[in-house]
Amino acid sequence: MAWKTGQGIALAQIRSGAIVGRRIDGILHFSGVPYGEAPIGPLRFARPQAKSAWVGEFDCTQEPTMAPQMPARLGWALGQYPRPINEDCLRLEIWAPDDLAPGEQVPVLAYVHGGAYMTGSGAQACHSGHVLAKQFRVVVVGVSYRLGALGFLAIPGIAPANLGLHDQVLAFQWIRENIAAFGGQPDNVTAAGQSAGAQTIGCLACLPNGSELFDRAILMSAPLGASSYTLDYAHEVGRHFLEILGTDACRIHELSIERLLDAQASLLAQRRGPAGSILPVFHTTVDADLIPEQPLDALVSGAARWCPLVVGTSRDEMTVFYRRNEELAASAKDTLPVLAEQLFAEHGSQALDRAQQRSPGPALDVLCELFGQHYFERARDALGARVADPRGSTQVYQFDWGTGFEELGAYHCVELPFFFGNFDAWNASPPIARAESEQTRQLSERFQSYLMDFVRGSAHASRPWPAYGAARAVMHFDRKVGVLHH
Repeated sequence: MAWKTGQGIALAQIRSGAIVGRRIDGILHFSGVPYGEAPIGPLRFARPQAKSAWVGEFDCTQEPTMAPQMPARLGWALGQYPRPINEDCLRLEIWAPDDLAPGEQVPVLAYVHGGAYMTGSGAQACHSGHVLAKQFRVVVVGVSYRLGALGFLAIPGIAPANLGLHDQVLAFQWIRENIAAFGGQPDNVTAAGQSAGAQTIGCLACLPNGSELFDRAILMSAPLGASSYTLDYAHEVGRHFLEILGTDACRIHELSIERLLDAQASLLAQRRGPAGSILPVFHTTVDADLIPEQPLDALVSGAARWCPLVVGTSRDEMTVFYRRNEELAASAKDTLPVLAEQLFAEHGSQALDRAQQRSPGPALDVLCELFGQHYFERARDALGARVADPRGSTQVYQFDWGTGFEELGAYHCVELPFFFGNFDAWNASPPIARAESEQTRQLSERFQSYLMDFVRGSAHASRPWPAYGAARAVMHFDRKVGVLHH
């Protein structure tokens, strides 16, 4: 640990130089710590470069910004958590206990946010690691990366695929090299992510050097049933983006962020996809580099057998995407058999029967269940039963709490306030705003405790959590918490 603290301030020495943070309520918070050079000008569509050294002290006490983006598509149910945008977004948020003894080191939790590769930030208040760092004595890192066209555009000669994923690789390398300066254990790093963030962590775990980036992983609501794009398709999207820019395309490195976001909005409107698709217009791409094959295929076949996993879903993942889609509701009954066959091939009828048994209500409810199986649950269970070596067991959970917003139930993202334990920051989210506070607090403590046992790399005797295994053990989180066998 290489920091000094004073009244309200903290000074840490990392490899690039000294940084100044704040002491707040028992925690040291360093905001906007740069891990890469600002991806602007000629670096706008380039692979990230490690941050060069600086002279003096780098100020990490200011209110953070976030990567350029449009409003979140699920904001109506989750709330919007805006911050000013800034293309200089290869930054980290770091929270560490301020009472560590000299030489003491604690486990590290690095969180990669979701948002369909289009929105979100590790710097948003809803993703604050303050509570986790304070209650469980860990170092928490919030990772931000390039989004939308800036992070996932693929144009030959202009933008290589998966730049946002390359950003994440650099961020985890930075964590290995520097986290000891904040009291973190460099050899005890858990990568946690939700939705798109979970999918990217799954990709990183499959890399030949994946074990050099982190030691274990938590995949929360990873949509691994959604295939990554082929390079040909990604290039087609890139050409369409350039067509929208028109004569401005030749100046793509110089255009304002507003101009690029406007083009991105036009692209989204013109490429909505088929009914029921939740795939974003920008996505991870099979590129023969970071992603040589479909991530789920690689994970199930054992590419990440070295990596202990927690894999979880919420019970009603798809309701937030579909429940207010009147067009889909009108056609759901007639399209169900066709969709089941498209999604599950020869197993379509069985999948549809299972969906109807679980959701015997309106056809739209059945459709939500069917797509939830396809995008989330089937992949979760496949990872639970994956090929693994003795280090690579998989624990599986399902988050069932959904009492605050009965229209949606336990929908996609609903577990995040319980994971971070910062309910005040989620007051724009209807389920949390309507929920009974004592109930949510108790469930949050239990959910956090199970996951933080995993982060520490050791089981807690009072909280046994069996691996998924042949018994298909799944830990369910609701008013009651316990294992069911699926």
